[in-house]
Amino acid sequence: MWTSGSTAIDLDATWPPEIVEKIVSSFSSAGDKVALLPWSALSGTRSLLGVVGDDGVVRHSPDADPDPGLDDAQHVLERLGRAVHVGSHDALERADLVIASVHPIRIGDGSSDLVALTAAHVLRSGGILVVLTHCDWTTGELNDPTGQVVASAQNADLLYLQHVVAVHVPVRDGRFQLSDEHLAGCSSGDEAARGRHRAQVRGLPQPHLRIHSDVLVFAQPHNRQHTQLDTTDTSGDLR
Repeated sequence: MWTSGSTAIDLDATWPPEIVEKIVSSFSSAGDKVALLPWSALSGTRSLLGVVGDDGVVRHSPDADPDPGLDDAQHVLERLGRAVHVGSHDALERADLVIASVHPIRIGDGSSDLVALTAAHVLRSGGILVVLTHCDWTTGELNDPTGQVVASAQNADLLYLQHVVAVHVPVRDGRFQLSDEHLAGCSSGDEAARGRHRAQVRGLPQPHLRIHSDVLVFAQPHNRQHTQLDTTDTSGDLR
């Protein structure tokens, strides 16, 4: 389990700098090649990840949602002395670490399959894939993407190493510090209030408050030949 230190980490951040720094420090060394797979390139249709320029950089569709916090994540990598690549494929050659941030609501559109196949394509032998995600119940039902991400990675022949719980709130004297200011300062507080209201109306138990993200870690055990990756297939064979 990773704790947040003395200050809370934004639950709504797609690329929380504190967690990105911990991932990079834990699974790479200075000078390593680190690739970031933007959520906006993985959350729409598969064609968003399938348009690759001559330089190997993914071209996003014009209407793709931007990745909030991606610039901050790049700055973290640069400060730690890593070679940063964003959405790169063939130009990257062999990455030492690939980091993807995938929202649980988007897992079902094939994003987890694309993450796993892209990582399997670009990682060197012994390289690491880290997927940052979390559970979600804002739709009224619990959505836990862990199983699907693990299945996608194993289908891509990646080795499942560990599941790290990244806590977003401080821990003092063995207790989580859930301040009113923290709840009021993030949209998850409104989501929690709506969830409690739905539970009360339906006579259900009160939902839990989300205070952590899931960090799923995989390794590339093979030394694969670096070939062109085709992510434009829509036949459903990725599963």
